Amino acid sequence: RPSSDPNGYGTTRANGPLSNYRVGELGTTYDVIAGDLSGDGAAERVYPFSVDGDSGGAVDYYRWTTSGYKFTELPNADGLSGSIADINGDGYGDLVLGDSSDPNSDKPGGHKGGQITVWYGGPNGPDPAQTPTVIHQDSANVPGSGETDDGFGMFLSTGDINGDKFADVAVAAPGEDLGTAKEAGSVTVLFGSASGMKTSGSKSYTQDTAGVPGTAESWDRFGSAVDLTDI
Repeated sequence: RPSSDPNGYGTTRANGPLSNYRVGELGTTYDVIAGDLSGDGAAERVYPFSVDGDSGGAVDYYRWTTSGYKFTELPNADGLSGSIADINGDGYGDLVLGDSSDPNSDKPGGHKGGQITVWYGGPNGPDPAQTPTVIHQDSANVPGSGETDDGFGMFLSTGDINGDKFADVAVAAPGEDLGTAKEAGSVTVLFGSASGMKTSGSKSYTQDTAGVPGTAESWDRFGSAVDLTDI
């Protein structure tokens, strides 16, 4: 049975999977990204929206202020996947967005093969006027190259995997071709630092990587789910 928020901020199913959300006057979305972007100990909510004429979508975040809840738009942000973690160790969560769609006539921005952007948090959340860090497979030190339909950034996860107190990012490219193996898939790991997300030392993993079980085969789409956690 559907159960609706009386303020119109969400719609869930009491006996079933999450349904679509209506968020204020913005419209509907199937995804939400939650985390503390302002360092106040409360989680902001980031809503990526599909938009007609912009396959990169629109991104707004929603936070509590002394005057009540407030929406802030990141007008230059694109992406339908994301995660929040402190990439640069300044005490504010940072928003990592995956924009996996290729540029086209309806979407002039982005990068062939996909990209991620990092929007750095602050006392009031991410500043919409900031220049985010942009990383793709044609960035210096990032393995591979950007190719049509790679899907780099389609799925991603954040966590500190080297114990240096800076969050790192695992970025999936499930459409990555490996030789004759179409859409075999790969996962790239990027590391955080005091200066933000960096490309130096980045690593890429496929099912042809030494120590990884299996073999890269067409349509494996390795990386279609990623999760950084301490196992």
